[in-house]
Amino acid sequence: MNLKPFFSGVIIGGVLFSSALVFANSRYDFLRLYAQIFNLVEENYVEKVEIKELVANSIRGLLGRLDAYSGYLPEKEYKKFKKESRGDFTGLGLELSLKNKMLNVVSVMEDAPAWDAGVLPKDQIVEVNGKKIYALDFVEATKYFKGKVGQRLKIKVIRLGQDKPIEIKLKRKKLNLKPVKLVLKKEDLLVVRITGFTTGSFQEFKSLLDKEDFKTLVIDLRNNPGGLLNEAVDMVDLFVEEGVIVKTVSRNKVDEVSFAHKKQTPYSDKKIFLLIDNSSASASEVLASALRDLKKVKLIGQKSYGKGSVQSVVSLPDNQGGVKLTVARYFTQSEKMIDKKGLKPDFKWDSKGLSSYPRKDIENDTLLNWALEIVSKNNK
Repeated sequence: MNLKPFFSGVIIGGVLFSSALVFANSRYDFLRLYAQIFNLVEENYVEKVEIKELVANSIRGLLGRLDAYSGYLPEKEYKKFKKESRGDFTGLGLELSLKNKMLNVVSVMEDAPAWDAGVLPKDQIVEVNGKKIYALDFVEATKYFKGKVGQRLKIKVIRLGQDKPIEIKLKRKKLNLKPVKLVLKKEDLLVVRITGFTTGSFQEFKSLLDKEDFKTLVIDLRNNPGGLLNEAVDMVDLFVEEGVIVKTVSRNKVDEVSFAHKKQTPYSDKKIFLLIDNSSASASEVLASALRDLKKVKLIGQKSYGKGSVQSVVSLPDNQGGVKLTVARYFTQSEKMIDKKGLKPDFKWDSKGLSSYPRKDIENDTLLNWALEIVSKNNK
């Protein structure tokens, strides 16, 4: 094709793409259109781009436009993903999300390197080791954080209320996190924080409750990014005798429904309050919504994050990597969708610029102390 040079910023489709941009009536017409544009770029773009790179970018663009969690894993990234999924996920303790091509911190795991370094939820990561974050999908954006234990990296974040980006230094380490923590025991009141739903979280939670004598339980789900759904479902079952805990709705499968079982409910008589914030997501939102629907439990704090979707990683043939794809969404017992909506608290905390973050020193944990006042007034 003999192309004439254009000096304007925009090339009108009727001049250059008249043969390509035809009306497409079927899937094959659309694919033919894509092939024509692909060939046009491969043959005429000002710089030579390898076909492999064009294909990968096409796939990333396709998946990245779906939602904040779907993405393409090329062969090397897929191998790393499988290895890290068996144990250490990031070595930093960050739960991330890609929104409008900006990498946002959803939550920070307690006692992890990011926590110790001062990274906060809602921080936007704009640079890693001098490289600006620009990605077509979530998987590509998070590849900058991959590495070995002991590796140091430097990030820049944009933080609400700050005029300039903040530079933070991190060091990857083997994460040894405690998903369940006893925060406070005072007379008949018990405060337990759940930081995540990993394998064994339910058993740790139940073992802790079995050891304590209490009438009122405050479950602190702040800064909890979620995790394994079955762990959260089992926790709900400790307090609820019957009813639908959560429904998982997908496009191509029969809906999966998790029910409560009376024989697995040793604590049905306990008064429960739940503490949530903007970083309570996924499985923590399932637990909170189920207890509110089925036990009329009151939620205290801030509106939750709103991540009620399920991702599946599918292997591609011939060692071409894998695809991380959102395949289902969670619905509450009352048929409400959590994803992109979040849960509104019954008692909303007006932060007035104060941090909702959990603190090791309870006397300085502003939101917790405010919540305990609410519990005291409503614990009848």
